[in-house]
Amino acid sequence: MSIAEQAYIAYSKKLLEGEPLDPFGQQRVIDKEKIQSFLPKLDALIDKHPDYQYPPYFKAKLLLASGSDENVLSAFLPFAKQKRNDFWVWELMAEIFSEDKDIQFACYCKALSLKTPEDFLVKLRQTFSEMLIEKKMYNEAKTEIQKVVATREKHEWKLPNQLVQWTEQEWYKSAIAKKDNQDLYSSHIKQAEEKLFQDIPEEIIAVEFVNENKSMLNFVKDRRKFGFFNYSGNLTKPQIGDLLKVRFNGDGQDGFYKILSAKKADSNVASDALKDFEGTIKVISPQNFGFIEDIFVEPKIIEESKLADGQHVKGRATLSFNKKKNEWGWKAIEIK
Repeated sequence: MSIAEQAYIAYSKKLLEGEPLDPFGQQRVIDKEKIQSFLPKLDALIDKHPDYQYPPYFKAKLLLASGSDENVLSAFLPFAKQKRNDFWVWELMAEIFSEDKDIQFACYCKALSLKTPEDFLVKLRQTFSEMLIEKKMYNEAKTEIQKVVATREKHEWKLPNQLVQWTEQEWYKSAIAKKDNQDLYSSHIKQAEEKLFQDIPEEIIAVEFVNENKSMLNFVKDRRKFGFFNYSGNLTKPQIGDLLKVRFNGDGQDGFYKILSAKKADSNVASDALKDFEGTIKVISPQNFGFIEDIFVEPKIIEESKLADGQHVKGRATLSFNKKKNEWGWKAIEIK
């Protein structure tokens, strides 16, 4: 870490500590004017050195401390994306979304889902336990509390009064602790990640092919953007012809894309990659494939739908690139 970055971080920490109100430093107050005068200097450092990782984090902390909600998220997001596998990034995200209890809950779930030594999680788990108790999720709360108690006892750390009071209450005694709350975390982390990537626009794509064994799918957005990606952890049983809203993580490499988020879109959303069709099918024998004007119909669809030459057909087609002919065309994916 450069001397400049260290100096700015040290001063940021000093501002966040606040000024003592009494000789013993028991009470402190944040000097908002000092923060406001320092922020432009911090902005200049961030602009000049985008490679410095921590200044955006302290900018977000200072904005929060000064009571300025404006631009907190935009200041924090670049840093959060770099450090999204660190639990405390999501702890701060929860602080940013303190007014939205659902998002805050999801951020705690994401934080606790990451691999982190238990020593660092005692405060986080205790705060999350309080949320669970409010939701009357007593089994889950007891699971978190037991982990906190175990860690504190291991290090002979004092148990806070709040923890002691919880363990003495009737709901705690009758609750059944689980091995962990990973299932709970998993059901909420996508909601948290949505907030992290909200500044990246979603793109509408169509599913062209699915390999369930490898959790891979081929997609097409239009004649300029198409390829494949791993959908594991983002989608459940995608089907050919599904429309998806996807946030891509940069450009593709040889057709392979990394994604930040993916979810199913409404089937009536406009897309350049799908169209409805209606017409008469011409079946080519003996290969048993067919055409409805410019739309190719593969043998499998003809067999499954029991289509005959000259039959009137309605359906849906997807844009598809023919590697052998090196050209774009339309391929039937559904017969209605």
